Order: sequence, then structure tokens, then C-alpha cells
Amino acid sequence: MRPQIFVQSLGSFLAGNIDGEWLDAAQDAADLWSEVEQILAAHEDEEYIILDINDFGGIDIDGYEDIGKVSQIALALEEHGKPFAVFYQHFQRETVDETLTDYEDLYFGSYTSEAEFVEEYLDNFTCSEVMNAPLMYGKVRDFIDISRVKNVLDSEYFIEEQNGEVYVFVS
Repeated sequence: MRPQIFVQSLGSFLAGNIDGEWLDAAQDAADLWSEVEQILAAHEDEEYIILDINDFGGIDIDGYEDIGKVSQIALALEEHGKPFAVFYQHFQRETVDETLTDYEDLYFGSYTSEAEFVEEYLDNFTCSEVMNAPLMYGKVRDFIDISRVKNVLDSEYFIEEQNGEVYVFVS
């Protein structure tokens, strides 16, 4: 992900102009703030407004959001991608640092389907020799009701599907 913000001088915006700039948000907060200050200096203004965002994975950024917070979110998105965006939308903490720490502790994985998650869960947390043991009409695995296992796992995991991807977090 390459999160960007469209920043403009508030005074210029209130005067009816749209003459801001797209900035790469995934950079150190001091560097991002320096770019915002250049925009403000060009308009002899002290206040900015974020008019648009791009590639924040569905995370809402307020027009007057703190540039340091925007930078932290963008850097986390650049490092962790869409799974962090999903986590942030559902489990935002008091600070971005707290959210990131919890994300790193609770993120379980990304899958193409819930069934793939359940299959991997069964492979990792059961004896594969038992699961693949031959029976008269198949293997033990063939007789497991994946939807019932998924219902049990729903109490232990938060599962979110977005755009054909399934993101799993420990509850």
C-alpha cells in the first residue's frame, strides 16, 4: 500500500481554491509535516486541511487529523498492508502505537476463504497423521463438517471477509 493525502492550506480552500498537493503519507512524521509546512508557507497560512486520501484501506482520516497520527497509520499500512487496515477499523485503540502492538499480537493470517483458514487450523492444531488416516471410504478429514468447526472457531477468532480475502485475528 502507498497511502497518500491531499493537503491544502485551509485559507486557500475557504477562498474557493483547490490547489493542494498529494503527499506520500508513509514517511516520518517530521518529514511529512515539513512538506505540509511548505504548502502552508506558499499560501502564508498556518492551518491545513486534508481534502482527500488514497490507499488507506478503508480507514477514515479526518480533514483536520494530526499529521503525526496520519504518518503512523500510513507507515503501519505500508508495512502490514490490508490486514492492518481491517484490524484498525474494528479494533482501533487509544493510540496508533497501541493498535499496532495489539495487531502484531492478534493477527493470525490472511486466507482466500474461511474454509482455507479452517483447513489450515486443522492441519496446524491436530495430528495430520490422524486427519489423513485412511478409512474404508476416504480419510478422517473427509468426514469433518468444516462449517461446524468454523462456528466453534468464531468464538475464538474474529474473521472478516473483504474483497475476496479473509482476515483472521485472535479474539
